[in-house]
Amino acid sequence: MSTDILMAISLNHRLKSEERPQSVSAIVKAIAPSVPTKQIGRSSNLISMSFEEYKDAEILIESLYDAYSESAEFFLCIAITFAEDDAEILLVQIIAELAARLKPAQEGKEPPARHSVFTYVTDDVYKRLPPLYQDLYQRSIESENAIVHERFAKNTPRCFIVSPIGADDSDIRKRADYVFDTYIKPACGLSSSGLRPVRADMMRGTEITPEMKQALEFDPMVIIYLGPAMPGFSSNEFLFNNNVAFEWGIREEAGKPYIVLKDMNYSLPFDFKDIRVIPIPEKPEDIDPKNPKKALDNISLKARTIASLIDNLIEAEPCSSGNVIPSATFDIRIGGGEAKFSEASKELEALFDMTNLVGKDVRVVSEHIKKMMYPCQRKAFDDDQNRILGELLLGGGSGLSVRAKVPIMFNEGHPKYANRAFLAMPLSLNRNEAAGMIRIQGIYIDVTAATKFDEELKYYICQLTGVERELSQSVKQ
Repeated sequence: MSTDILMAISLNHRLKSEERPQSVSAIVKAIAPSVPTKQIGRSSNLISMSFEEYKDAEILIESLYDAYSESAEFFLCIAITFAEDDAEILLVQIIAELAARLKPAQEGKEPPARHSVFTYVTDDVYKRLPPLYQDLYQRSIESENAIVHERFAKNTPRCFIVSPIGADDSDIRKRADYVFDTYIKPACGLSSSGLRPVRADMMRGTEITPEMKQALEFDPMVIIYLGPAMPGFSSNEFLFNNNVAFEWGIREEAGKPYIVLKDMNYSLPFDFKDIRVIPIPEKPEDIDPKNPKKALDNISLKARTIASLIDNLIEAEPCSSGNVIPSATFDIRIGGGEAKFSEASKELEALFDMTNLVGKDVRVVSEHIKKMMYPCQRKAFDDDQNRILGELLLGGGSGLSVRAKVPIMFNEGHPKYANRAFLAMPLSLNRNEAAGMIRIQGIYIDVTAATKFDEELKYYICQLTGVERELSQSVKQ
């Protein structure tokens, strides 16, 4: 089998228009000028290119996601397989199937797709990827032409997986991989929360331990697989893997939701009788050796059970869609100042008129919000946001004393909250030096009744904040 990678990319316009964006060749050339491309057929919007290794293709894919994942003008469809006979034909078929799926949204007959770049790899490519790259793709699906894996959308929330890992090709590793691929990954894909499962060996950071600790404390969901029973122990005995026990303890201390999976062939100590544990068959055929279809049906049922529990636990969290007041959780990296949404209620997405907030950079969201604010309010709002970030990073604010002073004042263009004012109010602040992260939970209060235009400052102020006038001297012309 060839190890060379063949990749095809097509460009499909979101809506019919006389104006057309640049061609897909121009888009690729702007990002990777040294990569040769070949036009497929007569369309200038379908090209192919080859790479010696997947990691080379991944560099281009990541760049395309960074640049165009939220494009309002077009979709990019990417398909990848091994460079063998008829590979180009297979890629064209996969992309055609994807384009057909997007056509109703493209023609305005369905709500627009939430993202703009879609990538599929064939199953043979996926199986030969290292865990670092397998992490980027969902469970397999059977298309009309091949078994493929769809890439997770950019900023998909993470579900951290606690599991024994073991050495390559060890029984422990094989069992951990089997449970991950057969139960955990399908469950995350089936959940309405739309999570991307990540095990420690799949992490992409340079320092695994701090990133792992951050995931255990902050990820919206953690799944803990206890691993197989140790040789020599009876079914009534179980010896915890030290790493699993340690990581479980961190998650328990964080007070965040988690799910525990265990093999069916052993029992847990009495002290764990009140913890909800989902048993996993040691092998599929253990369910019913004489009925393979029943085994597959039971695997699917088990995955759906895990998915349902994921949704129920996340729904019960304070920042879930069940919270009437718009709410969010922000993670701010100490040192770099990078701030992202780790949780966001549906009410907040309505307030910001923006979907899929989880994972988005706070600065990107702020720019979106400012477009719906009166021009006089934008710089004051910017200055206030920068002040908040600076005080948090420098440690100048003690706990909840760091708070917003300039409200969001929407103009008449907001579809739901025109001429309404909202102010961010912190509920909790956790500064974790070990993880290099600050986590803030907050809500957005409607302060319209207490907001007025200040003739001296030349922007809207909330009378509840006791705004300091010197804060905004820089906004005066």
